Amino acid sequence: MVSIIIAQDGNDLNDVRELFREYLEYIGFDTDKELIGFPNEYFHAGGRLFLAKHEDTAVGCVGMTQFDNGICEVHRLFVKVKYQGRGIGKKLMEKFFSEAQKIGYDTIKLYTLPKLQKAIDLYLSLGFAKIKTYRKNMYEETIFMKKELP
Repeated sequence: MVSIIIAQDGNDLNDVRELFREYLEYIGFDTDKELIGFPNEYFHAGGRLFLAKHEDTAVGCVGMTQFDNGICEVHRLFVKVKYQGRGIGKKLMEKFFSEAQKIGYDTIKLYTLPKLQKAIDLYLSLGFAKIKTYRKNMYEETIFMKKELP
């Protein structure tokens, strides 16, 4: 059974850091550069880090940051390859939606890369729609998406 928690203490944050590192290596980003300041951006008002655990093993994560008034942003949704296909990404996003509503967000934005087709398919199945670019300095092929919360 998989549980989804809000990561807040040292052990859970270390697990999220390692999952972020694995994700960044998978997509080919500079892990050291991308992890500078972790986890600070997720602990500002309206931010969260969610961790999926199977028994005592960290198997997935996703981050939330405030983008603007009423708008949050999804960061680094990742499930270890061994655990993909079990609905863990969907469970992480359902927890994300629940917390976003509790905080008071009404819109969720995200950006992703075409090579992450499983994630794109998940986002579309959860009600996200493709939108125009909302951030500068992104890779040309970056896909931007948005979902309105009920």
